[in-house]
Parts: sequence; C-alpha cells; structure tokens
Amino acid sequence: GAWRRLRELVLTPVVSAVREWQSREEMLVALVDNGSLRPAATLSLRRIAAEVEALSRKAGGRARVEAVSARFADRISPKELEGRRAEVLGKWLQKVRDSGFKGRVVLLPLLFGPSDTLVKLAPTAARDAGIAVHIAPPLVCLCPVILQGGKGDAEVAGMLRDRIQEQGGT
Repeated sequence: GAWRRLRELVLTPVVSAVREWQSREEMLVALVDNGSLRPAATLSLRRIAAEVEALSRKAGGRARVEAVSARFADRISPKELEGRRAEVLGKWLQKVRDSGFKGRVVLLPLLFGPSDTLVKLAPTAARDAGIAVHIAPPLVCLCPVILQGGKGDAEVAGMLRDRIQEQGGT
C-alpha cells in the first residue's frame, strides 16, 4: 500500500540519483523536511533517511544521508529524540563547512513543490554558511518552468487514496 508507493515515489528515484552522483565524488545528502515541533516528525524523518541510505548502500552506493529539518526541530528536547538533538538546515550546513567536507552536498527535499524552503531558505542558508549545495527536485512539481516533466502527483494521489481506503472509505 502506502509504504510501497513511498518507496516507488521517493526512495527508488533517490537511490538512482545518489548512485549517479556518487560515481563522480563523495556525497553527503540532507533529506530535508519543513520542520516541526513534534518529536514524531523528526523521528520519522530519521527513519526515512536511514532507509534511503540503506537502499543506496545495498545498490552499491556510499552516500551518507542525514535527516535535516528546515527549521523548528532544534527546539525539541533531545530526550524526546532518543538522546540526539535534531538538525536544522542552517546549523547543519555550518557543521558540514566546519568539518572540512570536500565532496558534493545535496539537499534532497521531502517536500511537495517549490516551497519557500526550497527557493528561499535553502539557498540563503547555503550562502550564509559559505557552502555550495545542489538542490534536488521536490517530490511533486507541477511547475514546468522550474522542472520540465515534473512528476509525482499521480503517485502521491494514489498514496492519499490508500489512506482514505484504510479509514474505511472508497
């Protein structure tokens, strides 16, 4: 059902892109969501990031994939996050810069469409940190000017339909 569709929509294309990029250089991927003050959202983002990394490694890749929220999540107590503080984009980019990482830094949005997170916050955070980043396309982009041949809308609609059916709807 929904998990299979998530794999098809998010994980499989991500692993393919990561494998292609990795053939060129070392890569650090931030799986980026908008952020939340709810611990469950950060824990879920971490699980998805771990699954993307595991699928990449299973396919021969070596990218590190980290869960990073655009904002808010750093306000959650680490006690509610299995003892680890949540990462937020600006601070994460500074940490990457300060670590001396020399490979490719990719921001992989777990977002729908070209939100302000993608078109304003991410580029500004990267510029402020003084680090070059590559921003992958969002899950769904109905904006042909931004992404020719944007896809994902039918897959997301199918996932949402599955959720309705799980609740007893048709």
